[in-house]
Amino acid sequence: MNNTSSFYHAIYIDKDSCIGCTRCLKNCPTKSIRIVQGVADIDESSCIDCGECMRVCLANAVKIEQGCLESIFKYKYRVALIPTVLSGQFNLDVTTDQIYKALHLLGFTHVYEEEESAEFQIEAIRKFQKETYNAPVISTFCPAIVRLVQVRFPTLTGNLVLIKSLIDITAMAILEDFKEKGISPDEIGIFYITPCPAKIVAIKSPVGDKKTLITDTISLEVIYDLIRKKLQVINETDISYESRIHLTKAEVKWSLTGGEAKHAFGRSLSIDGLANVTEFLDKVDDEAIDDIDFLELRACDQSCPGGVLCPGNRFLTVEKLGMRASQFNAVDNECFEAPTIDFPYEDVCVPPVLPRQQAGLDSNISVALKKMEKVHNYTCYLPGFDCGGCGAPDCYSFAKDVVNDKASLSNCVFLQFSNNILDHEHGKKFIENVWGKNRLQKDCTKKGARE
Repeated sequence: MNNTSSFYHAIYIDKDSCIGCTRCLKNCPTKSIRIVQGVADIDESSCIDCGECMRVCLANAVKIEQGCLESIFKYKYRVALIPTVLSGQFNLDVTTDQIYKALHLLGFTHVYEEEESAEFQIEAIRKFQKETYNAPVISTFCPAIVRLVQVRFPTLTGNLVLIKSLIDITAMAILEDFKEKGISPDEIGIFYITPCPAKIVAIKSPVGDKKTLITDTISLEVIYDLIRKKLQVINETDISYESRIHLTKAEVKWSLTGGEAKHAFGRSLSIDGLANVTEFLDKVDDEAIDDIDFLELRACDQSCPGGVLCPGNRFLTVEKLGMRASQFNAVDNECFEAPTIDFPYEDVCVPPVLPRQQAGLDSNISVALKKMEKVHNYTCYLPGFDCGGCGAPDCYSFAKDVVNDKASLSNCVFLQFSNNILDHEHGKKFIENVWGKNRLQKDCTKKGARE
C-alpha cells in the first residue's frame, strides 16, 4: 500500500448523539480524538479503527459504516465467509450445520469459514520466518495491530509478516473452487461477516496488498440476530452439509489468544489488549527485548471474541469455542495435517508495509526539530494533570496541538489561572470553544443525574 495521507475509515462520530463525555478521548490508543465544540472529533491520519472508542462510548455515538444484507442479492452466487467466532456466540446445542442452514435461509448460496486456510497460511509464515532477518516477526492477523505499528511504531514495520491475510487466502481458494466449476468471478459476491471495524478497513483499504477479493463486509452482530430468528424455524432433518470442510481443533481455536503463536517457529509470545500490546512494543522498539522470534498481537482482550461487533461475552465465547474444538475425535489433534489449500508461495506474498503518514510537526526535519523544542517548552509550563479539559487527551498532545496551530494555550484553565487571566468573559469563551455553548447549565438528563 502506498504511503498516503488519505485512508478509509469505518468508524465515525454521530455528532448529534455525542455528549462530549471524554471517555473515547481518554481510551484512544493513538490519541486520535479531540473534543471540539462539545463533541468528539477523530484525526483520521492516526486512527487505527480499533473500536476502543465504540466500546467505551456512553451515548452510542460511535458508528460503523458497513454493508447490508440486501446487497448480497446483486450476485448469483452469494458467499458468506464466516469466522469461527460466529459459532462461539451460540450455545453448544446450536451446531455449525444449523448456522450454515440459517445463513442459506438468509439468502447466501454458499458458506465458507475463514480459518479453512489457516494450515496453509502458517506454512507460508514459517517460510517467511526462515527468509527474514527481522526478529521478532509480528503477525498481521489483526489489522488494528498492523495500523498501530504503522502509526506508533513505524520502525517496526519491517518486522510485519508479509503474507496475505487469512481472509484473502480463503477467498482465493473459494474463487478457485468456483473457477473449476466454470463460474465467472463477476457472478460471485464474497461477504465477510466481521467481528470488528478494523477488518472492515482491512478489506476496504488493505495494507500491503493492492486490493482484496472480498466484495463487502456485514456486521457479525447483525448476522447473529438474523440467525437467531432463523434457528426458530429450521427443521434439523433438512440439514446436511457432509461435503463441507470441517475445521480441525487448531483451526477452531485459531482466532483465540495463542491460537496462532503455538504453530510459528522459535520462541513465540501471545499478547492481547491494546494497552498490553503497546507496552510490549515500546520495549521492542527500544530494543529492550530481542530474544523473541514471533509475536502474535491482538488488539482486543481475548482476541477476536472481544471484537466490538461480537454480541456475546468474550470469556464465554472463548469457553464455547474451546468446547467445540474438544468435540472432535482424538485423532483430530492440535496439530495441522497437510494443507488442503495450495498456492505458490509467491502468490500469497505482499509488498513491504510502510509507516503511515500522519499529521506530524513538519515535513522539514529542521523545522520539525524546532517545533519539537517548542512542544517541550510548553509542556514545562502545563500542569501535567492530563485532565482533558482543553479537549486533548493529555498535556503533551495539547502542546503539540498548540505548536501546530490547532489549539491555543488559553484553552488550559490552569495556565489561565496561574497567569491571572481567568476573567469571566475569557473563561466563558474558552468553555464554548472547546465544550460548546450551555455546557455548564443545569441538565438533569446527564448520566448520573437521575437513578
